[in-house]
Amino acid sequence: MAAAMLSLFNYRLFVVTPTNHFMRISDNGHLYTSVVLWSLYFTLCFVGMIDISPDQTEARKWAMERYSCAKSAMSVPKLTIFTLDKLKRIGLMAGGLCILGFIIGISSVLLSFRYIKRRGNLSSKTKQMQKRFLIYLCVQVSVPLFSMIVPIGMLQYVFRTHSSTQRDLGNLACALVGSHGCIASLSLIMCNEPYRTFATSPLIRMWKWKLRSRQASREVTEFTLRSTQHQPS
Repeated sequence: MAAAMLSLFNYRLFVVTPTNHFMRISDNGHLYTSVVLWSLYFTLCFVGMIDISPDQTEARKWAMERYSCAKSAMSVPKLTIFTLDKLKRIGLMAGGLCILGFIIGISSVLLSFRYIKRRGNLSSKTKQMQKRFLIYLCVQVSVPLFSMIVPIGMLQYVFRTHSSTQRDLGNLACALVGSHGCIASLSLIMCNEPYRTFATSPLIRMWKWKLRSRQASREVTEFTLRSTQHQPS
């Protein structure tokens, strides 16, 4: 997912990069960069997953000593337990990949805005369109960041502290993960003009109808009051 997001930012950067710039190595430069990103992330994830499963006998013993309440779960068939030392390597790998992706993504966004501003052969309308595309892309990419990565960090904090008072924080993290689909769909609708127009046009029509109804009701009330005032006593 991270490689796909970075590939999208890389393509937007490639579109606005000047033709004589060294970053535009060829007409398919964005494809080469995307392949490099996919290969890098796949290789690092593959290396991080090697020998990640601990000895289950020792892992079950460790889990029973550390968490006495887990005794009832040990009878689950094909149960795989991961110890903290194995999970630590996964956490370090994921953290490193996130930092790398953050650096590449921020650099791509900043360079894209810079090239959009400095390209003189683009009309003002085209520049506004490119900026809008880039902003919408940032909004859509930020959805999994806040609805998946942040809750995972919150759950890791809860597991590390082993405090029962952090239950509300864990519930909030689970709620954020569950809301990912809804938030992603809303961002997709609002960031695409045809979808946004189709979804909001009924609401706009209803709002205008209510305004007209209120205006008509107000006019009728004012007319009734004026008629009452002009009637002879």
